[in-house]
Amino acid sequence: MIRLNNGIEMPALGVGTGGLTSSGGFLSGQALVDTINTAIDIGYRHIDTASNYGNEVAIGRTLNALIANGIVNREDLFVTTKIFWHTFPVTDIMAATVEAVRLSVQQLDLQYVDLMLLHRPRDVVPDYNAQVWRGLEWALSAGLVRAIGVSNFGVPELEGLLSTALVVPAVNQIKSHPKCGNRDVIDWCHKQGIRVTAHTPLGAGSLTTDETIGSIGRTYGKSAAQVMIKWQLQRGLAVIPKTTKTTRICDNFNVFDFSLTEEEMNVLENM
Repeated sequence: MIRLNNGIEMPALGVGTGGLTSSGGFLSGQALVDTINTAIDIGYRHIDTASNYGNEVAIGRTLNALIANGIVNREDLFVTTKIFWHTFPVTDIMAATVEAVRLSVQQLDLQYVDLMLLHRPRDVVPDYNAQVWRGLEWALSAGLVRAIGVSNFGVPELEGLLSTALVVPAVNQIKSHPKCGNRDVIDWCHKQGIRVTAHTPLGAGSLTTDETIGSIGRTYGKSAAQVMIKWQLQRGLAVIPKTTKTTRICDNFNVFDFSLTEEEMNVLENM
């Protein structure tokens, strides 16, 4: 578990669902349902989605069915979603933010959202991010969400946000893998009490056949993917790998029975 700056705990390992759309996307609705069901059965409790993934309704229905059948309790789940500004006006931004939060909460239909993120920064008008953030702060105070944060923010955007924020973001979700470690952003966030979640932790699959990573894995009888997930966990990050293959969902969770050495961590850090 990772303790956020407001005291709530977030499972360090989750399931990413970007691209796993309920219709018209990369996979059928049943593939998404099967992925969530398999993940919960294995032991995952952190599910990551977003409004523009188009799958909040399907994820909510799947999780509610699991809750109704006594397979998992709502309080044991941690659901992250994100609002995206592409539908927002350039005026009355705070109100549009609150409306977007309400819509995500309604579509997931899980009483509340554990973590709501602003999907990307935007600078179309002055103080745009700050106005969105005020809307998220209101949603937090209203009890619609348990924690708020950002995604894909660099240090300059974070510095700008913190200059007016009343609530420090709990999380910054960013791309991070051995060839895109984002160490500067991670270090800065940790100094500010902002936890980091790594998305695209396997380099969109491009690093799963890397020989350097694979050789480390063979030392422990683990795959390159498992090594990369473990690397992020040992860095103190949350990580949300994405896959629909049952064997990989299971393998991605099976990373708590080994530890990388300091030398191996440095090799991955400096790729």
